[in-house]
Amino acid sequence: MDLTDTKIAAAVIAAMIALVTALLGNFVGYRMQRRQFEMDRERDSKRIKDELQADLELHNEKIRTEFMAEQVARKLLEVKRWPLRSFAIIKHHLGGFSDDELRQILVKTGAIRFKSKSGHELWGLIERNKNKLSLWKVQTDPETVPYNELYGGSDAAAGPTYDGVAP
Repeated sequence: MDLTDTKIAAAVIAAMIALVTALLGNFVGYRMQRRQFEMDRERDSKRIKDELQADLELHNEKIRTEFMAEQVARKLLEVKRWPLRSFAIIKHHLGGFSDDELRQILVKTGAIRFKSKSGHELWGLIERNKNKLSLWKVQTDPETVPYNELYGGSDAAAGPTYDGVAP
């Protein structure tokens, strides 16, 4: 065996070791990346599931709140003494909703809107106000309750007055 054969053998052995090392390194790297990918996917899946669950619970709570608000609004509009109720008194009893949200709740209960002779917004159940369906303005005004009694404050004359409209 000559020196060149020894150098060739050493080069072949070095190449084989380099090849095995490269293959082993790539295999280990692949396994680590796959493991990291699986952990990331599991973490992201859990996060998405938790977010969806929280969104569902929030949505269900909103639906429950709206349903309860519709029931309360309907009860307010069913009081025999007042076939029409002022928007202000309804808003007082159903706080926490914007004006437009409250109007949507009233429509869902089967209510329709009127204006009083002085311009107050009034609401009543359609089945209790069939005789007024051709009107947009009724010729009565709400009975009065001082604004500050509804919404707080010390000056009883500091605002308009509201309540239901007697038949």
